[in-house]
This record gives sequence, structure tokens and C-alpha cells, in this order.
Amino acid sequence: MFTRYAGGASRLRHKATTLCKKKQRTSMKFDVNQWDEIRTHFGKMFDGLGTTETSEEILSYSSIEPHVPTGIKLSRDGKMAANMPLHDLDSTFQRVEFDELLEELTLIGEGFNYTYRIPSELLSLRQS
Repeated sequence: MFTRYAGGASRLRHKATTLCKKKQRTSMKFDVNQWDEIRTHFGKMFDGLGTTETSEEILSYSSIEPHVPTGIKLSRDGKMAANMPLHDLDSTFQRVEFDELLEELTLIGEGFNYTYRIPSELLSLRQS
């Protein structure tokens, strides 16, 4: 697709086309000191998808066999650990954002931004 600019046909500029635009979702944003709110949303997000712990100090989730092995663990002091089939991650965060469908959460720290997405195989368990 081209856009014509004043000055004649010799001044054509290629217009970028987005083939697959990700739908913009609203998110729920919390600072790590809003632990009770984070705990509530974490529990709802992973309910029925595996093993969860939501305590005063730790939030953790791990899938159960035979489903894809995955998990995430958050602590009240801002430490996190996540594992998926191709990576493991340890870091610290100050903020947590949940998307409106509770399918992903983003952990934000100084120079750090990590998004954990529930695998589609596990999301299908919500509908069964």
C-alpha cells in the first residue's frame, strides 16, 4: 500500500501494514505492597489449573501432569521464580499487572519486565 504526497507521483512512500495486531487489553495494576489484592487475583487466575498456594508470604502455582510443566512463584518481598519448558527465571519485582482475562501477569522491576502467560493447553481446562 502506498501513500501519495504532494509533489507528484515520484514521491511515493511505503505505508507500513500491521498483519496481526494484538488486541489491547486493560490490566489491573498493583504495587508489591498491595499483597492482598495480588493474592486475590493470583488465586482467581490459576484456580482449577493445577496446584496453588496463596499465603501471607508466598504465591505459587504449578501445573499437574499430564499437562505442560509450568509454574511461577512470587514472594511478598518482591522475589519471583518462573519455569516453562524452555526457560527458568529468578528476579525481583515492584509491580504486578494482571490482564483482564486473568490469562497473563506481568512482573515489573528495575530494568526488568517479565510476562507469564498461561499456556493455551491449560486455559482449555477453564472451559471443561
